[in-house]
Amino acid sequence: MKNKLIFGTMMKHEKTTSAILKALEVGYRNFDLAQIYGNQKLIGEAFNQWFKTNKREEIFIQSKVWTKDIDKNDTVNAVNKILEEVNIDYLDSILLHRPSLNLENDLQAWKELIKLKEKGIVKQIGVSNYEKDQIIYLWKSTGVKPEINQIEFSPINQRYDRITFATENDIEVQGYTIVAQVFNDHNVIDIAKKQNTSIVGICKSFALEMQISPIISSSNSDHITSNFNDPIVKLNEQDLNYLKSINIYKNKFSEMYPIALLDEYYQK
Repeated sequence: MKNKLIFGTMMKHEKTTSAILKALEVGYRNFDLAQIYGNQKLIGEAFNQWFKTNKREEIFIQSKVWTKDIDKNDTVNAVNKILEEVNIDYLDSILLHRPSLNLENDLQAWKELIKLKEKGIVKQIGVSNYEKDQIIYLWKSTGVKPEINQIEFSPINQRYDRITFATENDIEVQGYTIVAQVFNDHNVIDIAKKQNTSIVGICKSFALEMQISPIISSSNSDHITSNFNDPIVKLNEQDLNYLKSINIYKNKFSEMYPIALLDEYYQK
């Protein structure tokens, strides 16, 4: 399993199309989308401009089914809507974005993803923000293992339980927020200077060293370029041990659902 650098697309809508075109220009070929980001039509516009002179097969397009559709048992319609919005015939990967409020709903959604893969509508199926036991439940209930688990990952949030289980079972781990809260860490700054790269370069390198595909997002043209081009380096044992040592399991995004927030969302 080869890990890859992925461009994340959670950004302000008015900057989406130009950001995607810039990402394609500098060399990104793997893209992570989601229903909940609300900008898939804009992403599709950028892709279809690019497809005028390039082939669809040259890029990896992944999206995610939001929890509301999982709970409504509406996964197939959700995937069809994604295809329609992005204006493509198939997805390279589709993930269940977060565990549902009811694991039986996740199982039903997982069964639907299996059928979609069998039909060739999606090439890979997986999950996002799922715990080991939740993945095992889907796997053992259907005989089909999630191929991907996308999780929050950074030097200060290294979920070894999820990572170890995934790597032992040949499940790709994708990590988002890979640079969370390390920009002011003087030791990380020193490591980056010593390695002639940036903090982003160090965090990319660390993720890849941990067998994680890093997801990097920006709508700033200069940052899109530098984030892609900043060198990936081989970390020595001392630097690697330091990056491992600053783990405090601190999330940037909550993994819990405030009930009031969910009620408000589902009423929309």
